Amino acid sequence: MLVKKRSQIFVAKLISDNDLQLVAAYNNKIPRHMPKIVEIITEPTLKMTIEEYISGSTLTDVVNITPLTFQQIIKLATQLLDSLSDLHEISILHRDITLTNIIQTTDGNYQLIDIHAARIYKGDLQSDTVHLGTIGFASPEHFGFAETDVRSDIYSLGVVLNLVLLQSNLDLTGSKVKNLRFVIEKATQIDPAQRFQTISDMQQALTSKKKSKPMFTILDWTVYILFIISLLSEFNLNNLAETGFNWVIVSTLMLLPYLFFRYLAYFNRIKPINYFTNGTFSLKIIGIILFIIIWFTINGFLLTTIATLLKIKIQ
Repeated sequence: MLVKKRSQIFVAKLISDNDLQLVAAYNNKIPRHMPKIVEIITEPTLKMTIEEYISGSTLTDVVNITPLTFQQIIKLATQLLDSLSDLHEISILHRDITLTNIIQTTDGNYQLIDIHAARIYKGDLQSDTVHLGTIGFASPEHFGFAETDVRSDIYSLGVVLNLVLLQSNLDLTGSKVKNLRFVIEKATQIDPAQRFQTISDMQQALTSKKKSKPMFTILDWTVYILFIISLLSEFNLNNLAETGFNWVIVSTLMLLPYLFFRYLAYFNRIKPINYFTNGTFSLKIIGIILFIIIWFTINGFLLTTIATLLKIKIQ
């Protein structure tokens, strides 16, 4: 309900006795990019908040008229993450992050509104006492599978960002939105344990700028140099036909397995490579060990086969 006071427009909302603790916590530290509470009325027969009126358009109207640019989507995500960070710091879950509860203001900023579904996080419940949230945006926990927590808000924010991205004119397969798509995918995992565990984690993932991997790393150059040294050490100028040519073949075949795996790892051609290269430290170590075993196994087979065919002795 809109009310006018001293030539200003405010939003009046009825609250219950159960909301008083939440409203008081919210009012003690107003989160960034959220409306301020001007007054809390606690009469015996009437409990109400008078909130700042946010002028602008809902995100639903905005994206239907003019799709957001990449910079606007990042700004939207950044400001909403700030809001949720402040809310979670005072143990409040929003629980209803939707396109209609986000306002794009006239100056191009974004405000998260409407905390009527919010609650104080307790952390000791099997599920929420009251199930609130908007279908399509609410996480599975909202429907009684578990108690909602900070990861529930992360899920809803991921859904919002996904919808905004799909409505944009951006190339969804392009490198520009690759990191944003990763953030959205992780935020909207069905299993809360697979999502970002905190707003801070999601903020870091959103702002991290992964440097493009150089085509030639120190490891690559080391292998190439060793390859050339092996050629030079075995190359016999006095007997080019018998020794030099044979070792060119053998040394080249020794290099092929490395080049093959390097190609797969660099271009991320197959998921098993991604699983190890993008996994935890332990998975990376396991991946390196498996790579070495496979590499030397293939090299041993190739050297034995070529030595047999060419009838040369490998020392």
